[in-house]
Amino acid sequence: MKLQQIKYLLSVVEAGSISEAAKQQYLSQSSISSAIKNIESEYGVIIFERTSKGVVLTREGEELLIDLERILYQMQLVEEKYSKKNLKSQRFCVSSQHHIGGLDAFIKLFDTIKDTNYRLGFLECRTQEILENVERGISDIGVIYYKERSKGAMIQELRMKNLIFNHITYQNTHAYLRKEHPLCEKDTVRTRDIEIYPFITYDQIVNSTTIFTEPSIHHHNIKKIIFANDRAAACSIIKSTDAYLVGSGYNNNSDIITIPIQDEDSIEIGWIAKNNFSLSGISEQYVHNLKELF
Repeated sequence: MKLQQIKYLLSVVEAGSISEAAKQQYLSQSSISSAIKNIESEYGVIIFERTSKGVVLTREGEELLIDLERILYQMQLVEEKYSKKNLKSQRFCVSSQHHIGGLDAFIKLFDTIKDTNYRLGFLECRTQEILENVERGISDIGVIYYKERSKGAMIQELRMKNLIFNHITYQNTHAYLRKEHPLCEKDTVRTRDIEIYPFITYDQIVNSTTIFTEPSIHHHNIKKIIFANDRAAACSIIKSTDAYLVGSGYNNNSDIITIPIQDEDSIEIGWIAKNNFSLSGISEQYVHNLKELF
């Protein structure tokens, strides 16, 4: 299989049809169809199902696409690293959990890369997605935090995915509240103090025991639960109601306060990367920025 065939395949996936991909690539449909058939023949898979509206990836096609995207991404890194035309080009992507400082560390990168060409990416998502993004090569680094009771299971999962965890710091578990919240005057709170208020979570299955949920309190007594899929929504809810969220305590929102929860486990914060991953200059700078925040 040739690199150009992979590019043709990805162009069809993005365009949704062979004809549209051919038009965008200024090629004949037969050229792209031939490239796809060659890949299917070489690996013994059916990549697309043909429909009246175009093409749809099969299950085999989806699995193959994941592997091919990883190959293409690595090839692009090599080309950008050694091409004389792109000596100053930098490429970096990070995935981070919510309320942990990952975005602020990312923004600080722009202080040091003003005069270079770059392709940067920041993805804020849940733990499971972070591990998958780093494993697949979509992100160079992942920023995660988890409770002490989950450490053994988390390390085992990282080993299975050939990922390494790099410790940064330990933090107390904190509750995020609006400034006018009934508990706002307290220096610390207990679980029983806050469980009467609406609990915000980024995980739809709140009673799940999986290690991949965002760190939360012992929630068996919680009666009011709100699901939010991004930080902006969660912060808006907190600022407008007596709802609370649980996290690392990192906070850059002046309208929200954080209070330590006495009877909860501590949180370990760190970053993950593939085993034997070599930090590039921009990766090193990002890790440095992240450590400075704590």
